Amino acid sequence: FTDVSNDAWYCSAVSTLSAMGIISGYPDATFRPNASITRAEFAAIATRFDVNGDKTPASFNDIAGHWAKDEIAVAANNGWAMKTVPSVLRTKSLVPKQCLW
Repeated sequence: FTDVSNDAWYCSAVSTLSAMGIISGYPDATFRPNASITRAEFAAIATRFDVNGDKTPASFNDIAGHWAKDEIAVAANNGWAMKTVPSVLRTKSLVPKQCLW
């Protein structure tokens, strides 16, 4: 990634996860290490550890045609994705960093 220097403390982790296909960064070849992560992006990353996950469609009204709908389905079927209000995931909502540690 163009924005991950070799001496960054997270370079090894980013490189490893990228090589494993767990993270892919953005179309402009960046990783955006200081950016927040959306619920959809987090679902995509988390479910790549569950290659045989249940892709039964999730019952969220806001994911039809979404780029991460299959990953969101796996996350929901594993109990990792919770509705914020009835039938809504809010894919663009940010995941607080304290929830990632």
